[in-house]
Amino acid sequence: MEARARTLKTLGLGVLVACLTRGVGAQSSEPAPPRPATRTTLTAPRLFEGVRGGPFTPARERVELAAECAGAWTARASAPWLSVEPSSGVASATGALTLEIAPAEPALALAPGCHLASVEWRCGEAPPVVIHVALAVRQEGWTVLTPSADSRRVFVSSSSGDDFHDGFSERTAKRTLAAAIAQLRHGHPDWLLLKRGDTWSESLGHWKRSGRAFDEPMVVTSYGEGNARPKLLTGADNGLITLQAGDAPPRIDHVALVGLHMHADSYRGGASPSAVSWLTATDGLLIEDCYFEGFEVDIRISEAGGRKRNVRIRRNVIVDAFATEGVVGHGLYLAACDDLVLEENLIDRNGYNPAIEAAVPSMYRHGAYIQSGVDGCTDVLLRANIVAESASHGVQLRPGGIALDNLFLRNPIALLVGGGLEFQQGGVVAVAHRNVVLGGRDIDAANPRGWGLGGENLSAATFSENVIAFGGGGLPIPLGLGGDAQGVGVRHTWLRDNLVHDWGGSSIIAVAPGRFGPLWLERNQLSAAHTQSPLLDLRGDGALALLHARFNRFEGPGPAVMLGGEALTVDAWRRASGDEAPQATQALPQAPPPTIEAYMASLGQEGGLAGFLRAARRQSKAHWDPRFTAERVNAFVRAGFGR
Repeated sequence: MEARARTLKTLGLGVLVACLTRGVGAQSSEPAPPRPATRTTLTAPRLFEGVRGGPFTPARERVELAAECAGAWTARASAPWLSVEPSSGVASATGALTLEIAPAEPALALAPGCHLASVEWRCGEAPPVVIHVALAVRQEGWTVLTPSADSRRVFVSSSSGDDFHDGFSERTAKRTLAAAIAQLRHGHPDWLLLKRGDTWSESLGHWKRSGRAFDEPMVVTSYGEGNARPKLLTGADNGLITLQAGDAPPRIDHVALVGLHMHADSYRGGASPSAVSWLTATDGLLIEDCYFEGFEVDIRISEAGGRKRNVRIRRNVIVDAFATEGVVGHGLYLAACDDLVLEENLIDRNGYNPAIEAAVPSMYRHGAYIQSGVDGCTDVLLRANIVAESASHGVQLRPGGIALDNLFLRNPIALLVGGGLEFQQGGVVAVAHRNVVLGGRDIDAANPRGWGLGGENLSAATFSENVIAFGGGGLPIPLGLGGDAQGVGVRHTWLRDNLVHDWGGSSIIAVAPGRFGPLWLERNQLSAAHTQSPLLDLRGDGALALLHARFNRFEGPGPAVMLGGEALTVDAWRRASGDEAPQATQALPQAPPPTIEAYMASLGQEGGLAGFLRAARRQSKAHWDPRFTAERVNAFVRAGFGR
């Protein structure tokens, strides 16, 4: 059953206890000077990234840690794609050790997605040091699909087909989807081809057919001239459902849904349709270049039926999902998915429908809801998506993973990492890197929001190089880490090189005794021109004991930091925390500020946010405009801030 989302009761952070300097290929030009660890725990994740086949950046990481043990030691990587040098040595009780970690040759063959591993350092009876490593492998462009020599191609056209035809050529196309699907063979790499520009008041129904292998899937896609995807008007029913019922096999593997348009055209609430409702075990599901609109949940991959492996959801338009009752109404609900890739999609205005009276926003309706716990997802890569105008959260990334290069536009809550009612036992490992959050708003008048990035139940996390700017909403919190009494709290977390600008409110780090830290807070820039709120609110007793702060910049008319309820100037904060002053100032944005409106103006386009989202909804394989991607907007925003 889909679990309910809930509000953050408190918000907080955790920190790292060792020293890191970037190696070859690093993004930062300023190496972090060594600082002794207070105990042998080192778990904030290091991120490597690159396209499949490499190269990966940075090329390597140099990690310095204090040896709290004298004698022989060993260092071991947990996966063959990760290397560590040296792998053994002899330590003195007062000396510092340096390890270099890097992706090894087997990493070049890894599939696109999130790959997590670790390096464990051991010396005698001392507690081990565990260094988490995250590798984001990107796929560039569109997935290349090629029919096999024995693939059966079945053509279907609502405008020119006839069910008395065999369907094996464009000239002899079938007319109805049901007749065409009957020609497909379970376990074969057959292709179902729908004519572009045609419309069916029909669905793909109860899907019962697998492909042959990962590189020989069964493909449902389009043929013919023109840019318009084939359109399925499904009424208030599913566009496609897999279900263990009747003569259906227990699992459906190796299926690709590419270039389809599905619309629940008569759905007005009171039903549970999805464009794709996947309720059986699977290995190898690709959903790419599709346009799904107006379902209760546009893509629903449930825990029912078993685990789903190698699920890739790429370059789709996923919009206008809504519900009139209950705790559903998401663009995507994803559970029980292993090796999940969600990248370069537009996820826009999900969770409500202004044209339907009861389809109102609520705190339980989201752009993407990615489940954690026993039925949760694993190894999630959330990359380069545009997530806009959600009812509540843009994305709930509850099981952790990698959130990289996403663009969040005017969501009440942009991104929550960890948390949820089904807590991941032991906490989650997560990296949120180079995301851009522009604008916030309330869910409704009774539920003020305006939250940027949040984190709960973090066993090890890195939040780095994110931009959170130009907020809105009645309860603005640009960055909030902590959570309630469930889970492990926020542990071994590293916040570095983030920018918060003119969001309003305070970034909140809530410290729970025994469930906080260590926390590194370094080279972050927090600025505001129009609020008297402290830029950082550090709550809870004993926070400074586990906080390692340096080179952070604070600029605004109000207090720099609220520490345990006491407002501190920048100088008072530096004296209390030991936070060293930045070695160089960073330029604030020039006029006009780098908003989405300014981006559209730079293109000579009108309409601001609404115009941008209209253009993004027109994206397809036949008409792909790089100007309306997260990559281009994020580059514009970062350049506007001198980054």
